[in-house]
Amino acid sequence: MIQNREPPFALRSLTAAFVMALSAFAPTVARAEIDEAAMSTEARKACLSGAMQAGIDRLVTLYLETRKPTYLHNQARCYEQNGQYESAVARYREYLRVAEDLPSERRASVEASVLRLEESIARRQTVPAATVPAPNVALTAPPPAVAAPPSRLSSAPSPTPMSLGSRAADPRGNPALRMTGYILAGTGIAALLAGTVAGLVASGTSSDLEADAAASRAFDMSKQTRGERAAHAATISFIAGPTLLATGAFLYWVGRGDPARVAGSHRGPTTSSLTPLFARDGAQLLLTLRH
Repeated sequence: MIQNREPPFALRSLTAAFVMALSAFAPTVARAEIDEAAMSTEARKACLSGAMQAGIDRLVTLYLETRKPTYLHNQARCYEQNGQYESAVARYREYLRVAEDLPSERRASVEASVLRLEESIARRQTVPAATVPAPNVALTAPPPAVAAPPSRLSSAPSPTPMSLGSRAADPRGNPALRMTGYILAGTGIAALLAGTVAGLVASGTSSDLEADAAASRAFDMSKQTRGERAAHAATISFIAGPTLLATGAFLYWVGRGDPARVAGSHRGPTTSSLTPLFARDGAQLLLTLRH
């Protein structure tokens, strides 16, 4: 006859303690995974919104807690998105060192990013030296005939004006100056329109990047490059456009005709001319208005 014997009390107690510990540990693991995903999303939002240091701090914490090389790569991307190219290169190199089992295609892509950033750093270092303005050296004193008032020019001949010279007896003004004003003003308006279009492209690209980050889609480097180029083009257009428009309006005003002023003024009609002045240190264009 077989008798049913219960396990010893010590064995039952040990089994119950093990089950309770396992039940308490399982939610902790789940919470850790949820916290990691939430912190990763917060880090991406911070990097894309310009709060770079907050995003870097979260990514550093994630890497120290999980030791996943992906968070080193994300730190490099955060630095790159915020223009810190030197720090981005350092993080990319650390990522390549730690991720030893990285696929060859992925490693080649990261190495290409490092090379591109190093080229950008080199351009940043050379641009200031090339754009330093030349010393403002004053031109040598022009001949007395050029600097003297019109009433004193009878004793010395003045330089021959350019083709945009005066038309003293023509009540229509100076057509060449007006045409130049039209061209410059039209170019300025075109630059403003181009800057507006480029600004819209840059804004749309930034919105696309934020949407990709919110949806946890892969980062598209071509979108960021297109947005940066559009932003640069918009900046240049908004600087050059008003300058060209104002210059064109001024030249048009100088060259416009006024029959009433020509007929009724005791001082005679207003004439305008552009005179080139040359010296050893450079050249100037002298705009002269005479009544």
